[in-house]
Amino acid sequence: MYTEKNVFFNGGGVLGFYEHIGAIRYIRENKIIFDRYYGLSAGIAAVMVLLLDVDIDALLKYADMEINNQLENGLLDITLLHIKVCTYCIKQSPGAYKLVNNKICVGITLSTGFIWKSEFESDVDLCNALLCSGNIPMVSSYDAKINNIIAIDGSAGCPGIPSNTLIIHTTFSFPVTLLYVQIDIIRFALIYNGYSNIKRGITRPLEFSVINDSPGIQRILLNIEGLLPKKYTIADVLLYLKN
Repeated sequence: MYTEKNVFFNGGGVLGFYEHIGAIRYIRENKIIFDRYYGLSAGIAAVMVLLLDVDIDALLKYADMEINNQLENGLLDITLLHIKVCTYCIKQSPGAYKLVNNKICVGITLSTGFIWKSEFESDVDLCNALLCSGNIPMVSSYDAKINNIIAIDGSAGCPGIPSNTLIIHTTFSFPVTLLYVQIDIIRFALIYNGYSNIKRGITRPLEFSVINDSPGIQRILLNIEGLLPKKYTIADVLLYLKN
């Protein structure tokens, strides 16, 4: 059994999220509780599923329904899907922000540098942090900001994690992680792999992305993000949380 006091879930997009689901199932089955839950992008979404005790099968069914509805209309809107999945999880436990305050640490790379956000004033504030961490430069159309400071990305490095932290990494890297699969056997394999890895204690050292290591790349992405039109704002988050 694990003795680490904290756990960290890395990013990993859609494919990585399925692997994280496997890790969550192992953690739930063995009733493992950590002091702090760190996460980036898909990883922090997985943390929310874990801490809010979201029904995994119901969540995956809901996501599939939303994706199929979008595809029927001819276009998959990744940002809208992200908003709906995040708000779906939070709505399972109204006042969710109170349950996770100072327990989760949401990794976000702002234009001013990397931060861990662990205090939230409302469910809207919490959801906004999740969306900022999951922002994909030049892809996402959410107006990702923390206190009016532009959020570039989530998975751009992870400094400041205590040494006694269990590190949960996923198999694939960007942009492969963005692939969406509807083949059940592949999903099962991904979930099984995540479950098996944590069961066998297979982890990897913390990794830092090229974005975190290069201020030049950060500036380029920031300039591009500032120019691209944003279709969704925090007002849409509030709307979906209410409906």
